[in-house]
Amino acid sequence: MTTTYPEAGSRIGSRVGSSPRHGSRVPSGRNAAPVGLADVIARLAVAPNSSAWEHLLTLAGNDVARVTRQYAGRDNSFEDAMQETLLQVRKDAHQFRVTGTDADSSARRWIIRIAVNTSLDLLRSRKRAAARDRKAGQQQSDDRDPDSQPPLNALVRGEANDRLHSALAALPEAKRTPVEMRYIRGHGYETIAAHLGVPEATVRTRVNRGLMALRERLKRFAR
Repeated sequence: MTTTYPEAGSRIGSRVGSSPRHGSRVPSGRNAAPVGLADVIARLAVAPNSSAWEHLLTLAGNDVARVTRQYAGRDNSFEDAMQETLLQVRKDAHQFRVTGTDADSSARRWIIRIAVNTSLDLLRSRKRAAARDRKAGQQQSDDRDPDSQPPLNALVRGEANDRLHSALAALPEAKRTPVEMRYIRGHGYETIAAHLGVPEATVRTRVNRGLMALRERLKRFAR
């Protein structure tokens, strides 16, 4: 059973200025017989902005969607990889050479190879970006571990609950939420990081800064 991705194909087509008309073929003339994928690539090599682009989506869109979904994941990453693959095919159409006796099969293998390489490149790029974010979070982190600081209950010992809540409420959300999740709700740093969508080192930095800001607020209330 062949899986089709009509919605993905439509979205990809709309990004580059056209949408696929499934089941159509590229005519070489007004009364010419239908042609295959290799002919479509040949036409793209001559006129990248021709109607052959629509037929590339029609003839190869499902294969590209299947491969990019397999290698790039099932979230929006596969659509990005699919778009990049089809654009790369259009850009490199002049480099395509038939291997073997079946031109269309050769063209399909060539496109699938581009899809695999594009998907893997996208994954590597995103992993590098995530690593840079983690490194940046670590560099921004305060040298002191928040847990080495006086815990919240010691910090506010003797403070009235309403004073504490007022001080917390006055903090910016970026500082208030990590402090509340860590010291009031008792969540670990890993859980807080997952909830906020930031590196764990960034959470520690925000907790540190939140505690410092909370101390200052409580001092003001005590005056």
